[in-house]
Amino acid sequence: MLRKKITAYEMAMDFIATALAIAMSIFCFFYFILGNRMGLAEDLARFFAIVSVFGILFIYWAKVEKNKIKKNIRESSLDDIIVYFIKTDKIKNLAVIFLQILIILGIAFFNGVVNSIDGLQAFLFFSFSFLWHLYIFRKRDGSQIMYATNYDKTKDIIFIFFLPTLLLVTAICCKKIDIIDQAQALSVFLLQYIWHKYLIRKK
Repeated sequence: MLRKKITAYEMAMDFIATALAIAMSIFCFFYFILGNRMGLAEDLARFFAIVSVFGILFIYWAKVEKNKIKKNIRESSLDDIIVYFIKTDKIKNLAVIFLQILIILGIAFFNGVVNSIDGLQAFLFFSFSFLWHLYIFRKRDGSQIMYATNYDKTKDIIFIFFLPTLLLVTAICCKKIDIIDQAQALSVFLLQYIWHKYLIRKK
């Protein structure tokens, strides 16, 4: 049986990876443990554990979407129209946005109090969602026609993953992130993902 020959490049990369792992371990030991910053370490660990859920979903989607984009390029084009919108679609989208705001604040209220951070999260969600609403439902070709292309759908999925991350980052920057923030971010992801999958679909 032939053994694979290890090249100098592979040996160098293994050495660099090992050296970086040792350096990070030493840094964490001195900075967090000896530096008495275990509270910060706990906050960071909790944050990355939560974000990793969306990270895994994003990586999985990116792989699937990449194959779809390649297929669309081969078979059609990113500029091909998927769906034409009507005024009712705009109204429904605005209704979903306001429903999501109520859910964000409702989850906080369920915990007993709606604080300024919850209000900021709701405001940021509304601001970015409304700007995206104006972009998706913009008039095309100098007429009253509204539609979405394959390229719009790709950007829309990226936006859906951006929204819950926005809420999590806001929480981690303003306070210690808790289960309420996780529930709010998860509700944003699920409702927006399901709705946008229905909104921008081939008809």
